[in-house]
Amino acid sequence: MSRRWVLLAGALVLLLAAVLFTGLGTGPDEDSPRRPSRSEPTATPTPTPTPSFTPVANPLLGIYNGGPRTDDAVQASFGTYPDVASTYYRGNQRMDVAAERARARKGIVPWLTVTSLDSGYTLADIGAGAADAWIDAYADDVRAIGTRLFLTFDHEYEVKANQRQFDETAASELADYHLAYNRFATRVRARAANASVGYWFGGFDQASVDTISAALVRPDWYAFDPYSSVSDPASETFEESAVPVLSWLRGRPWYDGQPIYLGEFGNDTRHGDAAVAAYLTDLRARVSRLGLSGALLFNRDRTDADGRYVAYRIDAGTTPQAQAAFGASLRQR
Repeated sequence: MSRRWVLLAGALVLLLAAVLFTGLGTGPDEDSPRRPSRSEPTATPTPTPTPSFTPVANPLLGIYNGGPRTDDAVQASFGTYPDVASTYYRGNQRMDVAAERARARKGIVPWLTVTSLDSGYTLADIGAGAADAWIDAYADDVRAIGTRLFLTFDHEYEVKANQRQFDETAASELADYHLAYNRFATRVRARAANASVGYWFGGFDQASVDTISAALVRPDWYAFDPYSSVSDPASETFEESAVPVLSWLRGRPWYDGQPIYLGEFGNDTRHGDAAVAAYLTDLRARVSRLGLSGALLFNRDRTDADGRYVAYRIDAGTTPQAQAAFGASLRQR
């Protein structure tokens, strides 16, 4: 055999040995995910299906548009009055009884929240009974309105607490809130039988909501506030916004089958008119399919207490498709 063939044979033997030695190894590190080779098919992610809920017949569809004297503006923008509409009362404001009565005469159910901010009382004061006259004044306003209405105390409390809007210390504030809520709810129910008193939370600080809810007198209903903010995908659907917290709420040990509402919801108009319109199309039927008893659109642009600007108003002339879609949903009765 020539020297050339000897050298070639030797090289082949060395190459074969290297291949066999490599094959005896452990391969990729088993402590880390194995990356598929080009020849291996990769799994296609399966979209998470919307859970199946028991539909609610004739859910309420409503709006926050700035208060009880804006209902005619809502009718002009959307072609009909809402089923339900909200008003936020600061602690130094009495209820606008005449305007809430006028709202009810139009077939609109008032959805009211009272906050302790600017009341002159801390939550600890309210829970200890030092503000009973203050509570009773609101209860008397509710009774004077005279029609069925929704009422809550310090909606989205855990959101405001995380923004340090209250005087309570971090160690005591959750207990202070549930004691204040319980005193408010109990006294209002005793004086105003037309009030349906519920617990309305934001939905993101679920640990605080758990702590509070376990100690509340039984709410007549629950509400939370899903939003599709500017940082969320423009393609996010109404269901994708609502279902995570909705499913979580229904699974809590303190939830007792009460009606559930969206106290506020919205899709930031910076996502674009078409995206917001898709979010709001056929909305009454979609609310029903999620087993929700109602939902109220937050139709405002504002700067939140944490400094973030949000843009949820859809009837300012820049989102005609969204405005039309929500109007059509309101009229789906």
